[in-house]
Amino acid sequence: MRRSWLNLILVGTAASAALVLTVVRRSPDGVPSLELETRAAHAAPGEAQPQRHDLSALVLFNKTLLKIKDRYVDPARIDPKKMLYEALDSVQFNIPEVLVEPDPANNKVTIAVNDKREVFDTDDVDSLWKMTAKLRRVFRFVESNMNAGADLAKVEYAAINGMLSTLDPHSTLMDPEAARDMDVSTSGKFGGLGIVIRMVDRKLTVIKPMKDTPAWDKLKPGDHIVRINNEPTENLTSNEAVDRMRGDPKTGVTLWVDRKNEAQTLRFDLVRAVIRVQQVEHKLLDKGVGYIKVKQFSKNIASDVADAMKEMSAKGATSWILDLRYNPGGLLEEAVQLSDLFVDSGTIVSTVSGRDREARRAERGFGDTNSSLAVLVNGGSASASEIVAGALKNLDRAIIVGTRTFGKGSVQELYDNDDHSKLKLTIAQYLTPGDRSIQNLGIVPDIQLQRMYVPEKNTEAEDFVRLLEPTRT
Repeated sequence: MRRSWLNLILVGTAASAALVLTVVRRSPDGVPSLELETRAAHAAPGEAQPQRHDLSALVLFNKTLLKIKDRYVDPARIDPKKMLYEALDSVQFNIPEVLVEPDPANNKVTIAVNDKREVFDTDDVDSLWKMTAKLRRVFRFVESNMNAGADLAKVEYAAINGMLSTLDPHSTLMDPEAARDMDVSTSGKFGGLGIVIRMVDRKLTVIKPMKDTPAWDKLKPGDHIVRINNEPTENLTSNEAVDRMRGDPKTGVTLWVDRKNEAQTLRFDLVRAVIRVQQVEHKLLDKGVGYIKVKQFSKNIASDVADAMKEMSAKGATSWILDLRYNPGGLLEEAVQLSDLFVDSGTIVSTVSGRDREARRAERGFGDTNSSLAVLVNGGSASASEIVAGALKNLDRAIIVGTRTFGKGSVQELYDNDDHSKLKLTIAQYLTPGDRSIQNLGIVPDIQLQRMYVPEKNTEAEDFVRLLEPTRT
């Protein structure tokens, strides 16, 4: 059906929601972060120490190269010599013992490890396999001169990420800790206690326990966790504390807590459980408008949105606001299924890799394909969020309200490694209906909003309504 402009009530409500309902949390580098910045409580200590990493074997590096050769979206970007130099530069940046002095004009690179130096020729690096052979020689030198006990896996991780940086900003290798966090992000669940924590004045502080979790009726906001099992928390980072508290469901962990107005330290013996991260919030607004906020496209998001719609429909919802602001994306399949709640025909998204093309079409439309729909977006809406917004806009199903979206039009695939690291590699580009690419362009809203200053009083010369510069995301 042709997209009808929404009635004034829905547009007004959507615009108001866009300006009022968002509470944004930002990481130190300015990137919008999810509420999981306060990571709820992972893994038990005491695991066996791994064997020394065989750096010169390049097992993980070669496995990554094979994936690049077979699956990378744009083979024209593969430059072996550039990859070599960037791999070594990344090692230098991340490993204190290593110093790299590149001399690409003379096809040489000098590697210094502690007090040892060696010069390597690079003029013969004209293929991926010759690059690997050269890097093996370099790593034999690095391995033999590193400090005893150094984590050589970090050297290989750094080299791989340097190599991947020559391809695009989204292809990366996640170390085991980052890979575990990615699994939590995409699955929407983890084994833990259900505590939102933060370091406050160098004390591990409970911000809030999550409802219906092991910590819910035990801990209180403001509690200071002083020990996890028998380990003091005073020298732990918040991430390290999270690692201690997460773990397999049905395993135990003991927390020792200082609480205001309690003379003695309290002991709580808790059993870890599966904690489900709530990525969907909903509320029935006035005049039958159902508001749905999707924080991230993790597993089962479409089902959660469908449940929210059913609940609010039973209470009288007759139109919808879908809030995708500051949603960084997630699983492509969930984005397709969520779009399918609102449309019953047409192409939702096409993925393109070389000559291969796959179109994902609407099939079910088991949510609501007729009622008025507004979608809220901004510069923090990226990837899967843009797939949904682009599909609903270009299929004439919804009106888009807000500011231009981020503009990430590529698809990454995840590959698990034996050491529990994870490769994220760009394998395709996606196009919204009508074969529109949003890479670096984003989705342009139908109704664009801009921040403005409204004075409380009108008694001074500078007290006037004026537009403000857009916020950076």
